[in-house]
Amino acid sequence: MREKNAKRLSRPVAADAVMEVMRRRNAPIIGEAIDVPGFSMYSIRRALSYLARVGELFYSGKDVYRLPDVVANTLTQKRASAWRVISVAGRPVVASDLVQHSGLTRAQAMKYLTELVAAGYLRRANPGQTPGKYSRLIDSVEPPDLVQIRQERRNHLQEIVALADQSMQVAGKLRMKAAEMMTEEKGGDKSPHSKGGRR
Repeated sequence: MREKNAKRLSRPVAADAVMEVMRRRNAPIIGEAIDVPGFSMYSIRRALSYLARVGELFYSGKDVYRLPDVVANTLTQKRASAWRVISVAGRPVVASDLVQHSGLTRAQAMKYLTELVAAGYLRRANPGQTPGKYSRLIDSVEPPDLVQIRQERRNHLQEIVALADQSMQVAGKLRMKAAEMMTEEKGGDKSPHSKGGRR
C-alpha cells in the first residue's frame, strides 16, 4: 500500500519547471495559459495537479493557480493577496474568500472591502443581504494604494474648506460694506429743513 502511495505522490518531471514559471510570474495564472518549454500540456497539467495537492500551489477555482501566501506576513502583503483574490475570482467575492486565501482576519477583510467600496474600486452587489457580496468596478492588476487615495481625498477636502473660508471672508466684507452704504443712504434721505417750522 505504501508503494502505491509513493508512486501516486511521486513528483512529476515538469513540477520544478512549472514552479519556476510561477515564481517568475508571481501572480495568479490560468492553467491552460502556462507555457513551459519542453513539456506537453498533459505534463504541465499533471504537475499543476500534483503541486496543488501537496500545497506548493494554491488552486483558486476556474483553472486559476497561484503561489501560496505563506510569505504574506504583513497587513500590506495580506491586502495585496486579497486584491489578487478579488481580481481573479470572476464573480462577486465575500469576506470569507479573502480570509481563506489571503491570511486576513474576518475583521480585517471586512475593513478592506469597506475601504475599497469607499475608494470606488468595489460596489456592494447585494445591499442589505448577508453575507455581503462585492463586485469589482475598476480593473487593476496592482492593488490600489488606499493610503494615497485617502490622503488625496483629505487634501481635496482641505482645499474646499479653504475656498469656503475665503468665500465667507469676502462675503463678510461685502456685507459690512453694504451695511455702511445703507447707513449713508439713510442719512442722505434726511432733509436739511426737517427740523424747521412751517413758513
